[in-house]
Amino acid sequence: RSGTSLATAPRESSALATGTPATSVAGTPAYMAPELLRGHVATAASDQFGFGVTAYEVLAGRRPFTGTTWAELASAIDRDPPARLAAVPGWLDAAIRRCLAVDPARRLASMTEVADLLEERARGRRPTLWIAAAATTAVLASGATWLAIHEPAARSCDLGADQIASVWNDAARQRVGLDAPVAASIARWTAAWITARDTVCRAGEYEPPAVIAARERCLDGRRAELAALLDRVAASPRAAERLGDALATLPPSECTSLAPGAADPLPLDPARAAAVHDIARELPAVRAAIALGDARPVAPMIAQLVERARASGHAPTLADTLLLHAEAARATADLATAALSARDAVAAAERGHDDLGAARAWIARMTIAGDRRDLAATDDLAAIAEAAIDRAGAPPHLVAQLLRIRGLVAYNRGQLALAHALLGEARTAYAELAGERSIEVAAVLSSLGTVERATGDLDAAERHHRLALALDRELRGDRHPDVARDLHNLAGVARLRGELDAAVMLYREALALEDALRGPTSVESALTHNSLGLVHMARRDWAAAETELALARHALRAAGHGDLAFAEHNAGLVMAARGRHAEALVHFDSAGAAYAATIGDAAAAPIRLHLDRARSELGVGRTALARAHATQARDAATRADLGWIVDEAIVFLAEPRARPRTPAPAPLPVVIEPAPAVMPPPPTPQPATESPVPPPPAAPQPKRDVGVYGSSQGW
Repeated sequence: RSGTSLATAPRESSALATGTPATSVAGTPAYMAPELLRGHVATAASDQFGFGVTAYEVLAGRRPFTGTTWAELASAIDRDPPARLAAVPGWLDAAIRRCLAVDPARRLASMTEVADLLEERARGRRPTLWIAAAATTAVLASGATWLAIHEPAARSCDLGADQIASVWNDAARQRVGLDAPVAASIARWTAAWITARDTVCRAGEYEPPAVIAARERCLDGRRAELAALLDRVAASPRAAERLGDALATLPPSECTSLAPGAADPLPLDPARAAAVHDIARELPAVRAAIALGDARPVAPMIAQLVERARASGHAPTLADTLLLHAEAARATADLATAALSARDAVAAAERGHDDLGAARAWIARMTIAGDRRDLAATDDLAAIAEAAIDRAGAPPHLVAQLLRIRGLVAYNRGQLALAHALLGEARTAYAELAGERSIEVAAVLSSLGTVERATGDLDAAERHHRLALALDRELRGDRHPDVARDLHNLAGVARLRGELDAAVMLYREALALEDALRGPTSVESALTHNSLGLVHMARRDWAAAETELALARHALRAAGHGDLAFAEHNAGLVMAARGRHAEALVHFDSAGAAYAATIGDAAAAPIRLHLDRARSELGVGRTALARAHATQARDAATRADLGWIVDEAIVFLAEPRARPRTPAPAPLPVVIEPAPAVMPPPPTPQPATESPVPPPPAAPQPKRDVGVYGSSQGW
C-alpha cells in the first residue's frame, strides 16, 4: 500500500465474515446498516455501510441519514438517499454513496476493494484531494476510536408528550368534539403511550438497537392508528361511540415488551421495500374503519392491500393484510370468509417466521370459531394458540386474551369451575395491564357474572354484572352495545329469581339499545328475544313465547349462529306444553344437531334435551325410545352433577308409562328456593381455649329453569 493512512484502512474481521446475529452487534445505531436494523445478520457489507456513514459525516459535517428514533432512522435510510457531497470530487462522492447503498449487494465487494479504489483514485491527484481521501480512510481506519470519541451525548427520554401532541392536541379536540367518557378514554390511552415511549427510549441504554427499533416502530404505528381513528371520527361523529373500544385493541404497553424475533426482514430490494412501506402507511386508516364499525365500505381496499402484499413477496406483511381481511369479514358477520382469511394469515406468518403475527392469527381463528360456537374447534385451536403465544415470547395482552377465550369455552361446555378459574386469571392479567377500571376488566366481570348465574350463585352474579354495567357506562357512555349486554345479564338474574316484571323491563331496555346500535336482526337482539320467550314461558303465555322465539330463531338462523340450538330447544318446550309433541320433536331434533356441532353433549342444555325429548317421545307413544333418552339424561346429569335433572329422570323412569291421552304437563315455572339453612352438628367437647367451628354453607347449585339460554358474551 502507498501511505500509512491507506495501509490502515479497515479489513473484514473474521466475525463479520462469518456473520453474527443482529442482536449481538455493538455500535451506535446511526452507523448501523439498514439490514441490521431490520434483523439481518451482520456481514462485511454491513461494516462497509458504517464506513460510508462516517466518511460522509467527516466530509459533509453532518450524517447522511437522521431520525429522532431508531425506527425513524431506519425509515430515512429506506426513503431518502443522501444529498450529494458538493465539496469533494465526483469519484469520491460516488464511492461513498456506493458504500451507503440500501441493498448490500450494490455495495463494493469488500472493504479491501474500498481501500484499493480510494488509493487508486487518490494517487496522482492534487495534494488537497489526496489529503481528503487519505484523511477519510485514516479516520475510518481507527473507526472504533472515532466512534468512542464522537459517541453522541445521552439524549433526553422525555419525548413522549411532545410526540403524541402532534396527533392529540387542542386543535384535534375541537375538530372531533368528543363527549366526556370518550375524551377520558383518549386521555388514558395517550398517557399510556407517553409512558411506553419514554420507557422504550430509556431501554436503549441496554437493549440491542434492533429491539429498540422494533418497539419504536410499534409505537409509531399506534400513534398513526390514533390519528386515523380521529380522522374517521371527525368525518363521521357517530363513530365516536366505538372509539374507546378501538383504542382498547391498541394497547401501547404491548410495544414495550416487543422483540423483533426472527420474522423475515423487509426486502432488500428498494422497490419491494417501498411497496411494503406504502402498505404499512395505508393500514392504520383501514384498521380505523373496521374498529369504528365501517368494515363494509373498506372491503375492496382491503382486498387490494392483500394482493399488493402478495406481490411484494414479504410474508409478514401478507399475514398482516390477511388478518385485517379476517377482522373485516368477522365485523360484517361473514364468518366463513373470516375463518379462511385467518387460516391463510397463519400460513403467511409461519412462512415469514413471524411468531407474533402467527400468535395473533391463531387467536383470531379461536375467536371466529367461538363466534360460530364451534367449541371443539375452539378447544383444539386454543392448544395451538398457547404454543404460538409462548413461542412469540408470551406477550401479556395475548396471554390475557387467551385466558378469557378459554374461560368462555369452558363455560359453554358446562365446565363452570374451570371457567371461573380461567376468567379469574384473565381479570388479574387485564387489571395489571390496563388497570381495574378498564374496558377489558369490565368484559371479564360480565363473563364471571354469567358463570356465577349458571352455578346458581345469583348474588355474586348480580354483583359482577352491576360492576360491569357501572364500568361500561363510565368508560363508554350510556349508548353502547356492552351496556345492552350488561342490562340483558341483569335481567337474566331477575328472571331466575322469579322477578319477572323487573326482568321484562331490563330486557326491553337492552333490546331497544341492541336494535338501535346493531339492528333488529342482530345476534344480540335475537338472544334477548330468546330470553323474553323464557319470561313468557314462566308465565305460561305460550303464544307470546312462540312469537319471541320465532324472532330469535329467524335472526340466529340467518346469521348461522350456534345459539340457534337454544331457541329451537325452547320452541320445542313450548310445543310440548301445548300438547303438540310431534312438532316439539322436530324442534328438539334441530336443537340436538346444533348442540352436537357447537357445544357438544356434556353441557347442561344438551343433557336436559334428552329428558325433554323423552317426555315428547312418550307423548307420541314411543315408550322404549322415551326410556332410552331419560336414561341418557340421568347418566349424563350424574356425571355433570346436575341434581335436578338426575331427580326428574329417576322419577320419569320409575313410573310405568303409557301414551298419555292428555297433553303432557307444562314446563314448571321458575321457582327459586332459598338454600336450606345449614345447622352445625351437635357440639362435641372442646378444649376451653377453642370454639366450635360450624361447617361451611352449602355451595349454590344450578336450579331448574323453564328453558335454556346461551351466553351473551362476545368472543
